Formats: sequence, C-alpha cells, structure tokens
Amino acid sequence: YHGERHRRMSRGILYRVALALSLTFSIMSCGSQPGVELWVTSELRDALSITKLDFSVRDAQVQPSGFEVFADHRVTDEWEQLELLTDTIDLVEAQSQAVLVARGDVATGAYDRIFLRPTDFDGVDENGAELSIKNVMEPTVVSFSYDGSGTLQIVLEIIAIATRGDEDYSVFAKRAEAQLE
Repeated sequence: YHGERHRRMSRGILYRVALALSLTFSIMSCGSQPGVELWVTSELRDALSITKLDFSVRDAQVQPSGFEVFADHRVTDEWEQLELLTDTIDLVEAQSQAVLVARGDVATGAYDRIFLRPTDFDGVDENGAELSIKNVMEPTVVSFSYDGSGTLQIVLEIIAIATRGDEDYSVFAKRAEAQLE
C-alpha cells in the first residue's frame, strides 16, 4: 500500500514539476520570438517649460528596399505594418527610458525606412497651458536587413523643438538605428 501511494505521489509531483517547467518555458519564449521591434526615445529641446508631451500613435510600419516615398507621406501597399503595443508615448518620460511601441513578424529581406505616424499630440507647459504641437513626422531612413533569425530592434529618436510660428513645438523623427538583439 505504501509503495503504491508513494509512486502516485511521485508521479503527481513529477507531473506538477513538468507542468510548471513547460509554463515557465512558454512564458519565457513568448518575448523571444523573432521579429522587428520599434522602440522610441526622445529629446525635448527647451523642455524646461514642458511638463507633458504625449504622442498618440496611429500606426507603425517598415518599408522594403526599392520602393518610393511620396511627398504626401502616404503608406502604400508594400509597407509592412507592425502591431502596436502602446497607443500613447510619453515623450517626457522617453527622454530617460526607451519605450517599446510596436512589434511585428516581417518578411525576410532588406528594408529602407520606418514610419511612426501620430494621430495627435497633447502637450502642457509648467503653467498648465496647452501647447500647440506641429506634426512633422515623416518616413525615416534606416537601412537594415532582416533574416528572421532573431529580434531586430529599431530605436527611433523623436525630437521636439520650440518654434517661433503658430505652434509652440514641432515634433519630428531625428534618427533611427537598427541592432540585432
């Protein structure tokens, strides 16, 4: 009787250990699937007066090499959409900490550009007054090849500069860099 009970307990423990290990490995592997990730950092010039500058994200995509960019910055069929992981980027916070914005499983090959498009900006100065923000975001050149073997991280630096026109600030893409993780 004790031998049979001991074997059942041992099998039960082994089953629970195996289940725990399989869940742990599946959770750990979720973040390590190959793909292209878009991260954002920011630089806010003359930012002493900015207490809030949120970038509401419309979409994010990468463009394969060899295609044209149009003056009106339209997204044509060849652009590959990335899945948004956040709908708002806090550009004040992104000065000190990169934000993961989008991720996608894209086709292998060479790429020339990324494009992160906003729907809106919400800026506030130190006195609580709303800031008028001009959208100057456009496709950003970043040449990279993707072979599907790992995660490629693209870090896009967004900059906000005080203007002298009708808007208080203009927001645009400063530069982008790609690195295989």
